[in-house]
Amino acid sequence: MRHQGRSSRKPQEVAREDWASSVTIESYLEGLTYPASRQDVLDAAKSNGAPDDIIQTLRQFSDRMYNSPVDVSKELGLIE
Repeated sequence: MRHQGRSSRKPQEVAREDWASSVTIESYLEGLTYPASRQDVLDAAKSNGAPDDIIQTLRQFSDRMYNSPVDVSKELGLIE
């Protein structure tokens, strides 16, 4: 029997959206050398022409060192 209404695919869709957000942000961090501070991440995004919504998201990151793109993705997951 099929269930009507919300499908069980919604968590996958959310995961796909999170992945897309992470990929989008990483595309604006091209050339960033790790480890990188929060300010380094912001500066790289600005230098690569990130739109205001991406900059606002990055401003919410913790003021710490990020050792890899994976660290950046994890931080993004904490604030979304």
